[in-house]
Amino acid sequence: MDEFVTELEKLRRDHATEFDGVPMEYSPALCVRIVDYVRGEQRRGHSVLQLAARLQIPVPLLKKWLYVQYRNRESTPQFSTGVMRPVQVRAKVVQVFDGTVERRFSIRSRKGWCVRDLTLEELTSLLRSLH
Repeated sequence: MDEFVTELEKLRRDHATEFDGVPMEYSPALCVRIVDYVRGEQRRGHSVLQLAARLQIPVPLLKKWLYVQYRNRESTPQFSTGVMRPVQVRAKVVQVFDGTVERRFSIRSRKGWCVRDLTLEELTSLLRSLH
């Protein structure tokens, strides 16, 4: 049996001794650890039913954590993308009023708004302001 399952069983036993007959409530931090463990085991080919039995957690509760409460959580640490927004940037070379050639940019968001005919400085300023 692996270390995490053993740790979970110990927590369950300690709870049962201290609070006899009271159902165990899982803290959010423990739920996150369980979800991470389950996702890792799923990548190794185990099913939710097998893992629920191994962890002694009811299948509906485990599915709720996996697919509702913590569905966007990944088991590997991610970079914070809180201030980044996905956009599409295009560039084209155009002639400006005095006949010189300049590169101009357009930016389109996923929501559909579009800003065209930006200089590099304007584009940079706009991208920095998105959050």
